[in-house]
Amino acid sequence: MKIGRVKAGGVPLVTLGVAGIAKPFLEGVIAKTPVGNSTVISGIAKIIGAMAVRQFVGGNTIGNGVQIALAVDGIEDCFIGFMGGGLLGGGGQDNW
Repeated sequence: MKIGRVKAGGVPLVTLGVAGIAKPFLEGVIAKTPVGNSTVISGIAKIIGAMAVRQFVGGNTIGNGVQIALAVDGIEDCFIGFMGGGLLGGGGQDNW
């Protein structure tokens, strides 16, 4: 059994590792832009970014990991934004 072939939920652990490393990095970089963080708008932007990554990076381990990171962070932002009370919601912090 090779580590590169071990899967969790059908996704190779190496890809999940890339996602785990990429998520906080990408979140910090994107939070410093006008898109922001923890809002519905930032969530939608990150989800669109996740869909676009394959065009620029490809469907390799790194591309898939970045897609997972952006998608998870985007969904998290939408959830936090809605919990914060609206479209612009959270304002960069968890509201619950």
